Amino acid sequence: MVGFLIGLLINLVVASSAFSLVTEQPESVIESAPPRAVMTHVQAGPTGMATEELIVLHNNSHEPLNITGWCFRNKNLIDIACFDNSSDFEYWLPPFGDAIVASESFASRYPDADLALIFSPISQSSGSLVGSSDNLQLVDDSGQVIDSYQWFVNWSSRGVAYREACVETDAGCYYDQSGLMGEWSFALDVVWPINQVEPRPTVDCIDEIECSIDEDIPIESEPESTPVDLIISELLPNALGSDAGQEFIEIYNRSEQIASLEGYSLEIVGTTIKRHMLPEDMNILANDWLVIGNSVLSFSLPNTSASVRLIDGDGNIVATTEGYHDPSDGFAWQVNELGEWSYSSQPSPGQANVFKLLTLSNLVIETDPAPKPCLDGQYRHPETNRCRKIISVINATPAACKDGYYRSPETGRCRKIPVVDAPKDCPAGQARNPETGRCRKVAVMSKADSRPGQTAIVHQPNQWYVIVAVVGTALALIGYGAWEFRSSLAKISGRLWNRVSRPRS
Repeated sequence: MVGFLIGLLINLVVASSAFSLVTEQPESVIESAPPRAVMTHVQAGPTGMATEELIVLHNNSHEPLNITGWCFRNKNLIDIACFDNSSDFEYWLPPFGDAIVASESFASRYPDADLALIFSPISQSSGSLVGSSDNLQLVDDSGQVIDSYQWFVNWSSRGVAYREACVETDAGCYYDQSGLMGEWSFALDVVWPINQVEPRPTVDCIDEIECSIDEDIPIESEPESTPVDLIISELLPNALGSDAGQEFIEIYNRSEQIASLEGYSLEIVGTTIKRHMLPEDMNILANDWLVIGNSVLSFSLPNTSASVRLIDGDGNIVATTEGYHDPSDGFAWQVNELGEWSYSSQPSPGQANVFKLLTLSNLVIETDPAPKPCLDGQYRHPETNRCRKIISVINATPAACKDGYYRSPETGRCRKIPVVDAPKDCPAGQARNPETGRCRKVAVMSKADSRPGQTAIVHQPNQWYVIVAVVGTALALIGYGAWEFRSSLAKISGRLWNRVSRPRS
């Protein structure tokens, strides 16, 4: 019995193996379904434009695709851009539709581009994607990687990477084979697809039933209100005196309803981009102006060159100005009804713009009144602007100076002649030294006696004190020497005494 069961089991295994060999098809015959979404265009880190980044997402199916909560992730697993799932709207792509996602600097370079999502670069110097090597992933709202593109080449001069469209399936469809470089190409000039993202009101699901939206069934929603029309109408970047508390940005509401600026921000685009969030309670009445000064909002408009943008709560650019360059003190940067920007010497915050330039026709220059003419015989000095008497020098002979005076050739004035007094005669027995001019005593030589054989005696003055000084000094030296050598002298005197007193034999 046991042998019968074992034999039956072996037969079943052999039969099932044979059946699988008959029904199994070669791997090349099996067709895998194309992915539901792919990335078709990527720009990362071109030379001089490190933060100008672009990503195009394509719906690769015949059905509408809800991309709410989907994100783009770099090799460091950082989400660089996401379709926000916290708002009251969902992001939908129609069949084979495209979503254009770009960085702020890319949107600044192409202000007229229709973009589905604008993101801030992770680094203001190198952007969110590394041009030399990175791995860009498309992740859905559940965290599953839908598509990826990895590169290891220098992106500096390659332009835009684009994915080749598939040719064996429907038009507009793209292959996806794990994002390898084989199905990607580079081009400097690429025609971008048209953005086709459709924001739709969020539909709540009941009883955990998956919500789906049928294109043929319209969604009941509140009637859309007339969109507000906002423009930036005037700037004062270089106020007279100090800029603190005097610069302003003026916004004009051209619509017929109140405009709420909740979630709005102002971007000042100069050498850097600085964003300033507006207060939540800020509103603009219909057909009215709102003046935002830097005493209310902490901003500073550069005095060199810049432009200003108004950004709504979804990151869309609502209004922008043309860039101004080196405005003069007190001149406003204004826009007219035709959208043309120009300077005005008359700022008009909160009012209609006044396009007035400072010209010679309306410039009043205050000057000093003309001076009165000088009297006859006078002239006006060019340096002092005063009247001076004209002095005639033709054939003029100066009067002679008084006695004891002479006329100086330098000043032409009379100067007193200096009188040098003759020195008095020196007293008897003295003579005047020609070098010093002083009287000195004359030395008198003694006369020799006329008698022969006798020597003349010259009487010298009494010098006894000199002799006393010399004798005293000598005695002192002898006494000092005797004291210093007293022991030696005592020994010597003792020896001499012994010799003298010794009896002779």
